[in-house]
Amino acid sequence: METETVDYQPSKNNPSRPTFLTVLCILTFLASAYYFFTSLVGIFITNEFDDSQWESISEQLAESMDGADENTSRIMQSVMDSLATTLAKTVENATSLGLIAMLVALLSAFGAYEMFQMRRRGFNIYVLAKFIGIIFPLIIIGVNIITAIGYGIALIGGLIMVFLYNVNRKHLR
Repeated sequence: METETVDYQPSKNNPSRPTFLTVLCILTFLASAYYFFTSLVGIFITNEFDDSQWESISEQLAESMDGADENTSRIMQSVMDSLATTLAKTVENATSLGLIAMLVALLSAFGAYEMFQMRRRGFNIYVLAKFIGIIFPLIIIGVNIITAIGYGIALIGGLIMVFLYNVNRKHLR
């Protein structure tokens, strides 16, 4: 009796998923789950912005900046004003921002799932999620030095992931 081994050869209709794409999808699933649950928690535990605490911090910073030159003091005051505005608007709009973050997490996970299933539309969904995750919070909070830095870093991370997924787009159908 002879045994015959049949190797599986993926067809053009059912291509095999590259390992790198699998790793990217798993990382996206984990990150999406983390952001979804932290956003959910953030909606329910966000407190009101306390101006008196902020004023105390500002006064302490002003005291520590007494020996600094005028330009440094002016820049630090501008940064502190931007930070105060950003914190106040973030707390004020915590529910909206949390819901947007949850939507972005779900869209990112769904896009990754579609790419995990080797569907090209998953890439477009993922890119849409990254776009929403940057643009809508900036519309709500506004653009200043603090949001530019924070969302600039998020943009760079998102672009890196989009680039890495784009490298694998040729495998998707």
